[in-house]
Amino acid sequence: MKAELSKLTEFNLFRNIIVGKDTFIPSWTLYKRVLLTGQIALFGIFYTLLNVILGYLEGITEFIPYYAALGISCIISILILRNGSYVTGRVVLILTTLLLVSLFVMLDRTDASVYFFYFVITIGAMTIFGYERITLGILFSALVIVTFLFIFSNDFKIAEAPEVSNSFATRIFGLNFVTAVLLSVMMIYYMILINYQIITDLRRKEEDLTKLTNELSESRNRFELAIKGSSAGIWDWDPLTDSLYLSPLLTRILGYTKEDIQGASQQSFYQVLHPDDLITVREKLDQHLNSNVKFEVEFRIRKKDGEFMWVLDTGQAEWNEKGQPVRMVGSIVDISERKKAESMVLKQKEELEKANKELDRFVYSVSHDLKSPLSSVLGLITITEMSDDLEEVKKCVGMMRSRIDQLNKFIEEIIEYARNTRKEIHHNDRVVIRDLVNGILENLAYLDNRDRIDIQNNIDPSHVVSSDESRLKIILNNLIGNAIKYHDYGKEYPMIRITSQETGDGSLRIIVADNGTGIEKELQERVFEMFYRASETSDGSGLGLYIAREMIENLQGSLSLESEKGKGSEFTITIPLTLTAAK
Repeated sequence: MKAELSKLTEFNLFRNIIVGKDTFIPSWTLYKRVLLTGQIALFGIFYTLLNVILGYLEGITEFIPYYAALGISCIISILILRNGSYVTGRVVLILTTLLLVSLFVMLDRTDASVYFFYFVITIGAMTIFGYERITLGILFSALVIVTFLFIFSNDFKIAEAPEVSNSFATRIFGLNFVTAVLLSVMMIYYMILINYQIITDLRRKEEDLTKLTNELSESRNRFELAIKGSSAGIWDWDPLTDSLYLSPLLTRILGYTKEDIQGASQQSFYQVLHPDDLITVREKLDQHLNSNVKFEVEFRIRKKDGEFMWVLDTGQAEWNEKGQPVRMVGSIVDISERKKAESMVLKQKEELEKANKELDRFVYSVSHDLKSPLSSVLGLITITEMSDDLEEVKKCVGMMRSRIDQLNKFIEEIIEYARNTRKEIHHNDRVVIRDLVNGILENLAYLDNRDRIDIQNNIDPSHVVSSDESRLKIILNNLIGNAIKYHDYGKEYPMIRITSQETGDGSLRIIVADNGTGIEKELQERVFEMFYRASETSDGSGLGLYIAREMIENLQGSLSLESEKGKGSEFTITIPLTLTAAK
């Protein structure tokens, strides 16, 4: 979580360069130390370039190879960090920097500003390795000190230092001083930031622990009170006299009064059991009394108000020396809520099984419908490759375009289906139905044979609903598009009529009727199934009407069909005038 938060607060450019755009580091402190290492390396590259430029302008090129080595080592360190080797990347940066600083000292021992970097490297070793790698931090700090003392106490020189002007020496001294200070401040800031985060976490955990302790104390008190006032109703049965005692709590649970239970017996108890559970309870009781099998049974019992409630009944009998039951005591607990939950779980299980079956069918149908046009395209490509006839090649290309368009439409419907299941429903779009239909008709103006059909938009201009406009548009676009696409153009007067009417109960009906081919009665409900095609000649995906019904149900409405083969079809959408938010 901390690493995710740090992604939001860090400068994304630095982060992307150092660890990569999609890299996730689970430890927040490691993430911060890796980022600090990379930023120091970037700073080193900038410092290298600046020194090379200053030296070049001054005409001093002797130091350029050393600065180049420093820049390359910084780049290598960043590449190692991006590869995920965070310890190695830090080690490489510390060692190469220490080596190059020592070379600069041996090259020009008179430049006191170079010694600043021994101090910076020491702080850096402890900072970027931190407590998690404290041994490495101490080891490299000690190595810095030993290296400094060894070089300082011996007159090592790797080359004669070039002569430089006082102004150039002053600029280099100032640059080194500012660089050392900035790097030191950067590392100290990171240490403060990490310590602050750790302290904040400790305080939060302390608060959480205090809160948890208080909650545990309250829970203990509640538990003690629950034990004292148990919700279990107690019963006591004497088999010899067949007298049954019910505790006041059990009497209240069942809704009876003290007078109602006077003279209660085993038989009166059986009379209030649910008929479907009576045999089970008797069998469990007989098994316990005759064979000492544990008595524990769930059943439904009728309360005084006539409603049944689910209870868990447990009990234990006592027997005399002759093996006869002389007493049996038990408790009854209301488990109605648990039963409701079990019923809900069972329903959800059934829905999940149904969803899994639909998913299997979905995957099978999608794979089939994707393979078919792709196989066709591959075949056409093969023909095209083998043909020298330009007309035949053009024909194949046209057929390929047709198959690809078909595949594209299928993928669009799959996307629509996925969006319908995930997209949030807009409850407050003000939708003027007539305007919505006019917009759909404009979009469908270039469908094949569209100009051969008389489409009448007879929607009342005053019919306005508060609903999800995008879903309504998809539903109506599907119904009107199908009416155009699968119309009977052999008829003298092809027609589609779109009308609306209020129902009087807060709903609106939108009817899309045509005098097209119609659908057989036995197929009318199946057209709403996923991937079902009413005709072998249909080139659709079989998803359109399925998605339309799913969407209209999401809008708390319904979609129905009336059709007669050869005469036409009438799809009716019923939606509430005002869509209410789901609770």
